[in-house]
Amino acid sequence: MTRHRTTTITVVLFLALAALHLFITDQPDLPCLLGNRNVAIFDLWSIQHFLSGIIIAALLAKFFVKSKSLAIGEYILVILIIAMSWEAMELAMEKGVVGQIVSHWKDNHEHWGNRLIGDLLMVVLGGLLGRKYSWTWKIATIPAALWLILNAISPTNIFIQERIMNRVEAETGARNSEIILRDGP
Repeated sequence: MTRHRTTTITVVLFLALAALHLFITDQPDLPCLLGNRNVAIFDLWSIQHFLSGIIIAALLAKFFVKSKSLAIGEYILVILIIAMSWEAMELAMEKGVVGQIVSHWKDNHEHWGNRLIGDLLMVVLGGLLGRKYSWTWKIATIPAALWLILNAISPTNIFIQERIMNRVEAETGARNSEIILRDGP
């Protein structure tokens, strides 16, 4: 696949994902920097996205392409296509396309800033780290798997994050708005 074609596919996927997200969620407000996924660009799942980027880099190197043989721009585009494909599936899960149990577990929609900026950025950064240091997948796999398992058995996918933020709030005396940098909706 040529670089121009890959770039075009990436841009079209991003615009389609952005339009679909805004159409489904009707959530055009500005995000805060850190907090729950439905109000912020970054949340605790951002760590999972970073670790996933590292693992994706290892899988690309092992099974699909010699990641070092791709130019850095092409490599980033491949990572973005994979990440956007996941975000599109996640949006479908939130909408209930795969069932109401999953939709309930997803517990509302991610903010557009989380889906289109934070998650994609973290996957790309993890992918770049994984490309540069191919051994990092060995470190990333265990915490990524543990986080997924713990969240999979939780009532919602933000259950653990809410508990952690409540604990930080209780220990520091900071209000949630001070932790996430602005009040949510």
